[in-house]
Amino acid sequence: MKNRCFLFFLLAFYFLLFFSCTQEHLIFLKNMNRANLINFDQILQESGLKKRPVRHSQKTPSFPVSIKDPSAYEENPVQKTPEVNKQLAVPQNEDFSLNLNLEGAFVVLKSIQGDLKNIREKSKQDKGIFLFHSGKLDSKIHFQFYDLSGDLKKNVFYYIKVKAPIAISATSTEQKTNIVQQAPPQEEKQNAPSSLDISGLMISAVEGESPTESIRELEKSLSSEEIKDSDKEKIRYRLIELLISQRSFDSALVQINRLNDASKKYYYLGNLYQAKKIEKEAVKNYLSALGGNDETRKASLLQLEDLIIHMGTIDKNNLDTIKGETQKMKNDKRFYALSQINIARIYEIVPDIYTAKEIFESIINGNYDADIEQRALEYYQELKKDFLEYR
Repeated sequence: MKNRCFLFFLLAFYFLLFFSCTQEHLIFLKNMNRANLINFDQILQESGLKKRPVRHSQKTPSFPVSIKDPSAYEENPVQKTPEVNKQLAVPQNEDFSLNLNLEGAFVVLKSIQGDLKNIREKSKQDKGIFLFHSGKLDSKIHFQFYDLSGDLKKNVFYYIKVKAPIAISATSTEQKTNIVQQAPPQEEKQNAPSSLDISGLMISAVEGESPTESIRELEKSLSSEEIKDSDKEKIRYRLIELLISQRSFDSALVQINRLNDASKKYYYLGNLYQAKKIEKEAVKNYLSALGGNDETRKASLLQLEDLIIHMGTIDKNNLDTIKGETQKMKNDKRFYALSQINIARIYEIVPDIYTAKEIFESIINGNYDADIEQRALEYYQELKKDFLEYR
């Protein structure tokens, strides 16, 4: 009877134990033979009371590894496209051209920044001639040059600076005086040709280039059959000025002898002899050029006056001629004022200090541009310091 009771009690215990376990407990009991019991040190490590030993991975190398520059693995590194930057000064609201040297390539007008406008209908893109019309703002033109295979060769950027009306340059061996030519009278504007001024465009196109490059481009223009003789005459004027400035006197003389306008020929011979310091011949040619048109006469007078001031001597007859010619063009206030200032300085050479003083005061107190009055004031103060107030 006792054995039966013990057996019943044992079965009841296992029955209650089985039904009180969860699924996780059953899985644990089932896999007891696979469990790895941990020792006391491991219990301390798991609880954080003891540091874990440092283990070195077999995959970690025991020597330093050198890391190469990633660019060294590039088979075809990116090449930056060459860029060319040029500057060009042009008048406001005027047509001008850019004559690009194609160099065996073709060129594309990529973009325009500013109020500049491209005159597409009159441009000759296949020959590298692009025509534009300037506005009031400085602008930027972007060209792209491609070779015959279609690969981009270079980017060319023209920075266009809008300037005041074109100036006449009066050059001497010691100084340069820039005289802004006033707009021609209304009747001259009406008689002006309505066709495109090719010579002006060609001359504008080389502004900002080096003298050597400008000479080369202008000579190329003179050999073109597409440019009229009248335009070539004007292009030759600029070419002569550049050749003289570079002291290429023989080449300049060749171009001077090809001029059709006799007065212009005398004028540029005057420039040539002045640069060569053959002053008497320069004076002689400038006086001969006074038989030309107003533009030639004004430029010749200013050059002649500047040369005489440099020489420090003058013939009375030549002074009378200069004064008479200046009076004939009194309607051009800027030219007249600049010429009068030069005449006053010549009177200091004569010497006639008080006549010089009167002329300076008439310009200072007259209704002239501020820069003209300032120029006269500076010479007047020198006159007072050197003569009138000298003790």
